[in-house]
Amino acid sequence: MWVDFGRGSRTQNPKLARERESPGGHYGEVPNPVVPTTFPALVGRKVVVLGPDHLRRLTKTLNIASFLDASNAADRVDELVTKMKAESAKWPKENVVFLISGGFGGRLAVLRAFKELGQKDSFIDTGASLDGFAGVASRDFNDKARLCGILPEYMAPGLCNCHGNQCVAA
Repeated sequence: MWVDFGRGSRTQNPKLARERESPGGHYGEVPNPVVPTTFPALVGRKVVVLGPDHLRRLTKTLNIASFLDASNAADRVDELVTKMKAESAKWPKENVVFLISGGFGGRLAVLRAFKELGQKDSFIDTGASLDGFAGVASRDFNDKARLCGILPEYMAPGLCNCHGNQCVAA
């Protein structure tokens, strides 16, 4: 079941639909437009983000358990692999989801870490796809105004102003 929230925002999550739908069948305010909700696939997961500093703003959205700075990742591959292995070791019996936005160096670190941790952990190269949720429009597809209009509940705090079910960039 798809639920349309207007302006292109849809969800297949019935719980979210129930939270937004009023008794009269009209949609009310977006839940917590200032405090983001977590991407459903990351709820209950141990998530380690290896990326640029602005992704720290997505602590709730990404359910971040730990953050590794990917600045100059190409020059720090061995260091990043060591840190990724240490993060994995914090949860020896649980799958750790690594979200990587570290360019070429980040990809090299993932390749090396995967060889040792791939049976236990998951590695997802998110590239620049999360930048817009943190307010950084590094590509056309992650424009803050567009994302506030369709997925405000996942935006970093303070990026969207919502009135009713209409949200715009702050």
